[in-house]
Amino acid sequence: MSGSGAPGSDAIADVRAFFRGRALCAAVRLGIADNLDVDRSLEDLAERVHANGPALRRLLRGLASIGVVELRAGDEVALTEYGQTLRHDHPDSIWTTVVFWADLLADNWAYLDECVRTGETAWSVAERSGTTLRFANEPNANEVFHGAMSAGNGEEAHRPIVDAYDFATTRIVADLGGGGGGLLAAVLTAHPAARGVLVEVAGALNEATVRLDAAGVIDRCELIECDLYDGVPVDADVYVLKHVLHACNDDEARTIVKNVRERMSAGSKLLVIEVTLPDTVTAPDIDVEQAAIVDLTMLVMTGGRERTTSEWAELLNEAALTVTTATSVSRPGREPLTVIEAVPS
Repeated sequence: MSGSGAPGSDAIADVRAFFRGRALCAAVRLGIADNLDVDRSLEDLAERVHANGPALRRLLRGLASIGVVELRAGDEVALTEYGQTLRHDHPDSIWTTVVFWADLLADNWAYLDECVRTGETAWSVAERSGTTLRFANEPNANEVFHGAMSAGNGEEAHRPIVDAYDFATTRIVADLGGGGGGLLAAVLTAHPAARGVLVEVAGALNEATVRLDAAGVIDRCELIECDLYDGVPVDADVYVLKHVLHACNDDEARTIVKNVRERMSAGSKLLVIEVTLPDTVTAPDIDVEQAAIVDLTMLVMTGGRERTTSEWAELLNEAALTVTTATSVSRPGREPLTVIEAVPS
């Protein structure tokens, strides 16, 4: 908050911040980037994406203002380097991320006030009011969700966690609900003597196989299909739950932690890696803002929540686990994480 503009100017900028997300979402939904493999005229592009020419020009002007395209003399349209990432076939494509956050999840956020009133998810609120969320009507919902969760979650993105927590003595690390395998790949790359197990539902295992193979660690991995609510099917000396429990309400989280605890031996450890919330907030703070966004996302989407360090300790204590360390992990451009280590009480 700069505080240097006219009264209310910061608030006006805040409430108009949706513009970029919605403009990017329109661009990927229309396939603008996918059809700009070469520079094209506005007329040609409009025909290719089945859009009204004058309306498309207005969108392109907005996209040009944020660096996605260049709108040149003679109505020639060119894609920028940033705009290339909106293509489906780009190696660092953010297509699914844009659709997830700016379209499907934004629709859930439209119910935030009622979610706060009732404590319900947007799914429950919408169902009660007889409406259907866009997520339910998205034909590629699973692809979009898993793609968005995997974006920016490769091996390199997990390096700060591996640098912050000492896995040096780990023989077997079990990443429970480990998604695309980025964290496990980072751990095994840094510690060649360790072996890994990835436990996930079926939908995420294919992507994890590709990532672990590309990292050169697939020969030290076992991939197991399992629902953590049913139990934990592996023995390990370090169990990891990263961004799993925050999607759960307290009862669901207790069930998963209890299942892990029942599998742990006396010398094993559980790492809960999550965003942690402060007990008080007395001044603007970008890290807290990012954490609050994730927390409210859990409210509207899953009924889960982010927690304070003391709340995590309480949850773990209920399963006869004692917190031994809580290590903060900074991630440039993203909300900080905390690695909470717990051992059997």
